[in-house]
Amino acid sequence: MITDVSVVVPARDEQDEIRGCLESLAVACAELHRRTSVRSRVVVVLDDCRDATAVVAGGYPDVELRTAQERSVGAARRIGAADLPASPQHWLASTDADCRVPTSWLVRMLAHADDGADLVLGTVRPSAAGLPDTVRRAWFDAHRLGDGHEHVHAANLGIRASTYHAVGGWAPLRSHEDVDLTARVEKHPATQVRRCGDVVVETSSRTRGRAPNGFASYLGKLAAGVSRPHSG
Repeated sequence: MITDVSVVVPARDEQDEIRGCLESLAVACAELHRRTSVRSRVVVVLDDCRDATAVVAGGYPDVELRTAQERSVGAARRIGAADLPASPQHWLASTDADCRVPTSWLVRMLAHADDGADLVLGTVRPSAAGLPDTVRRAWFDAHRLGDGHEHVHAANLGIRASTYHAVGGWAPLRSHEDVDLTARVEKHPATQVRRCGDVVVETSSRTRGRAPNGFASYLGKLAAGVSRPHSG
């Protein structure tokens, strides 16, 4: 059974988004504590922030802050997990500063962990705010979101701490660090990867993000394709 969970959130110039993320995490942690005896903590890694992200995040006394100058989301996640014990009873959960997790996020994720999952891959939905309906429909048309889905999002990922250490942890990549970690877990013997449709996170619908080739970049390309006039 999982006894402890660490939630790591990398942030670079996220003063407009980090408050909503931390508020949602506080609610998810409170729900976890209400329903279980699992201990939780939230770690925010301030990666070369030039705005007021540190000030906003510093207003949450229960949130641990770490600073970095990596300008790399993979490196920031790795720093956030640097003191993670290699215990099968400790769980590492990952999301992003522009995300909102639901109340049941940790409860659902840890239910899968206690059922034997070593890596939980949830799904994301882009926020409706600021996203044209045509683009939102195109996004949903292109994504299968039920159990067994093919997606990998660091914005909604959880891994057993012992498994995390066994495969070498987050690689210091500027993008696709989630795909890299998942590939190593899938190759590791005797690990169970669970792609879950019931573990969901909402992410911002911005089309210019911090990580190259990340979710925002994908939305930007999708929006450009939807708005491009068809010929013929």
